Amino acid sequence: MKKFYVGLLGILPIAIAFGQSPSSTPSGEMESLRQQVQSLTETVKTLQQQMQQQQATIDRMNQENAPANAEPSPIAGAAVSPSASPAGSTAGQFPTEDTSVVATTTTTAPAASPAASAGAFPTTDTSVVAATPETISTTGAGASLTQPITIGGGRNYMNISFDGLFALAYSSARDLDHIEVGDHDPQQRGFNARNIELAFDGAVDPYFEGFANIVFKLDNDNQTEVEVEEAFLQTTSLPFNLQLKAGQFFAAFGRINPTHPHTWDFADAPIVHGRLLGPDGLRGVGAQISWIVPVPWYSQLILASQNGRGGTGFSFRNPGEDGIFFGRETTDREARGLQDFVWIPRWENSVDLTPTQVVLAGVSGAFGSNETGANSRTQIYGG
Repeated sequence: MKKFYVGLLGILPIAIAFGQSPSSTPSGEMESLRQQVQSLTETVKTLQQQMQQQQATIDRMNQENAPANAEPSPIAGAAVSPSASPAGSTAGQFPTEDTSVVATTTTTAPAASPAASAGAFPTTDTSVVAATPETISTTGAGASLTQPITIGGGRNYMNISFDGLFALAYSSARDLDHIEVGDHDPQQRGFNARNIELAFDGAVDPYFEGFANIVFKLDNDNQTEVEVEEAFLQTTSLPFNLQLKAGQFFAAFGRINPTHPHTWDFADAPIVHGRLLGPDGLRGVGAQISWIVPVPWYSQLILASQNGRGGTGFSFRNPGEDGIFFGRETTDREARGLQDFVWIPRWENSVDLTPTQVVLAGVSGAFGSNETGANSRTQIYGG
């Protein structure tokens, strides 16, 4: 009995040892995984603390650098709108999107110079910029006077300008109004206001742009006269270097006729210009086509057609004064066909010899009927 009892005790520890050996491996892996998870959790907490510290530092720097009365940025205002990202609007979180970064960052405005801040007259560009910030809006409100006015949500624009041409004249002749050949020339001794112009131009759409010039004049009795000098549309996107124009416009005859008096370097219109093309120049209602010739220098061919009637069609269907034009009796000649319109062809060229020297050359013509006879015609040639 003793031997059997001892043998049984010797076998039991062996069986127990073999029974516990397989179960020790899973518990060790679980302990290792638990330690890894705990380590990762501590790492995440450390990173969150660092991000919160960095965000607090950024906010503190922005508050220290931002001006006391700074207006809210429109970008920041858009970022905190209802459609903004929650990350950008939640305080204390590190920004993870572009909108949130923009929303939480304030642009530091340049410091005003002492002269500008003290109310003194600015004498430098920096003080002017710092003292008078400018806001350009898409509707034109608050924009500078040199900026175009936008129309239709920014798709179109319009420029407005106003200029006046005044003169102080003296002559030994008393009847200046009979001596001067231009309607915008001084008409009397003393002060004259013969060209006060309101100009409009702008893009109608991607294919057309419009121009209009309204002129006010004071006669010798200080009475106001108003005339529509030009009002036309022209294309901007035709292929093959082509352009069309239609409306009331100056004819492209020579270099002076298409220009306005306020651009001249002289006070009086040239005599030849006034005698042949009229006091107001050759202009009228019509259409024009132009083509830029594909050559190494600037070269353009122009062909226009106008009614050629009245004082602005001076040498053509013009009834004159009291039915007399240069000593000839006139008749009321209606347009019977294309031959009674005024046709104005022109070929102009420009060659740059040097950056400061340019050679201009051109030839112009004006052909149409006049009212001094049933079959009378006028032909004018020029440069």
